[in-house]
Amino acid sequence: MGSAGSNPNNPRPLRRFWGSVVLPSVALGIVIIVMRQLGVLESFELGAYDRFIRWRPNEGIDDRFLVVGVDETDIQRLNEFPLHDGTVADLLTTLLTYNPRVIALDIARDVPQGDEAGRDRLQDVVAGSDRIITGCLLSSEVSPGVAPAPGTPDNRVGFADFPQDPSGVVRRTNLVSVPTPPPQNWPRLHFCNNVQAQPVSLSLAAALTYLKDEGLEAEKTEFEEIQLGDAILLRVFPGQYGGYQSTGAVDYQIMLNYRSATESVRQVTLTEV
Repeated sequence: MGSAGSNPNNPRPLRRFWGSVVLPSVALGIVIIVMRQLGVLESFELGAYDRFIRWRPNEGIDDRFLVVGVDETDIQRLNEFPLHDGTVADLLTTLLTYNPRVIALDIARDVPQGDEAGRDRLQDVVAGSDRIITGCLLSSEVSPGVAPAPGTPDNRVGFADFPQDPSGVVRRTNLVSVPTPPPQNWPRLHFCNNVQAQPVSLSLAAALTYLKDEGLEAEKTEFEEIQLGDAILLRVFPGQYGGYQSTGAVDYQIMLNYRSATESVRQVTLTEV
């Protein structure tokens, strides 16, 4: 009488393990890898990433920063839209009296607004302070971009562009880029549509200016990444990265850290200033 292990109708444990566990696991793994390579799972993975970001502890307000916003009350009180150059000059002059480390102006000033005297005052204020950084928009194949405020030297210009995912969510920020050649024969050339330039973002320019007083200067790692002290700004790869099948990042991008879902920075209005 043979043993149970020699019974041809009773598969050996090892063979049964391969057939019921290993092979299905390998097949399922291959299917998931193929689906991931095809981008089928990207929306699910990014959705999971978003949930983890929302679950992070609230870091609260960062009291090193103050945002001066322009709301409808300001527009109605001043009866100006867009704000006149003289009004922006007055705002910057007032802020400078508080001796801030840096002021980042994220208001387009490429086209004159208001009278000529206000334009001249704005140019003088911007040119006269090395603490003021003004924003621009990078050029593209269909747009010449937006020039920085008058009087701003190239080393105090930062672009305000943000990369946006196809879903409409902003998960990344751009730190360094090279302008795309603007439409042919465009007569107005500036720093942010100069294909020979390599501008930094408005946020990075502000941060670097602020950190100078902390004794921190940007350095470059062996992998061409930005290092500030012990912190390395980890670059998003152009191809597959995290939940992305393809990021499309041809410039220097990093993932954003959202401090708070409700309030991360103190904000006041132009009228309050």
